[in-house]
Amino acid sequence: MGAKLFSFIFLLTYVSFSIVFIRSLSHKNPNSPFLSIISPFSSQTLIFSADQWLFS
Repeated sequence: MGAKLFSFIFLLTYVSFSIVFIRSLSHKNPNSPFLSIISPFSSQTLIFSADQWLFS
């Protein structure tokens, strides 16, 4: 359980850093289609995988 908790905390940290990074990129280039595709997709996928990790 300790390893799962640690990896969950790591995932949360990774998600928050990537969201900040993507937002700072989109402020520089707001019309980038790549950002509009990857931003919602990556957060949903990471949240889903974190749920799978914790409850598997």
